[in-house]
Amino acid sequence: MSESTKRARVLYTADQVQEKIDIVATQAIERYHGKDPIFVILLNGAMPFATDLLRSIREQVKEGDLDLDPKMASMIVSTYGHGKEPKQPRIVADLPPPDVLDVEDRTVVIVDDVHDSGRTLSFVDKHISRLGASCVESLVLVQKTGPSEHEIYYPDATLSALTSPRGEWLIGIGMDGDPNANQGSDAARWETEILVVEDVGFAPAD
Repeated sequence: MSESTKRARVLYTADQVQEKIDIVATQAIERYHGKDPIFVILLNGAMPFATDLLRSIREQVKEGDLDLDPKMASMIVSTYGHGKEPKQPRIVADLPPPDVLDVEDRTVVIVDDVHDSGRTLSFVDKHISRLGASCVESLVLVQKTGPSEHEIYYPDATLSALTSPRGEWLIGIGMDGDPNANQGSDAARWETEILVVEDVGFAPAD
């Protein structure tokens, strides 16, 4: 058990998380079938969620009447770095060049783990729009709700699986480990539950 999970309480069990991922996968199929979308996964945080999401989409498509086979791509965008306070997002790893993946006139869905202030989503949305995408939307595991201590940069995600009050630091399903932990915090990304770390001492603002 990591130091983070010792100081955390369960917000959603693994079964609850998977149930909600299956529901949002159904919503994605209904919304994006026939649109040939590109799903841009924001690494590293969104990787576990995106894996479960795309697996659920594939299984539901096999059994249903609607088809959805999104092309996948990924980006790495750093907002926090090694600190606790958010900074201006910067691209660490961009999308492939247009001769490999051309987003011009395409529907692009940004897949991320959590939407709080929307600082990261707003930055990526603008970047992909500048590349010529005709439509940019977002799909997140957790949509934060309620009053915020920070500026809101981006409206609520287009689709979300779960909600959580703003001001809570979450871990599990790819979400960052406790920044106050001395060791083991990255291991918390692989928890199958979503947990709230107590007494972090500041409000996240991703």
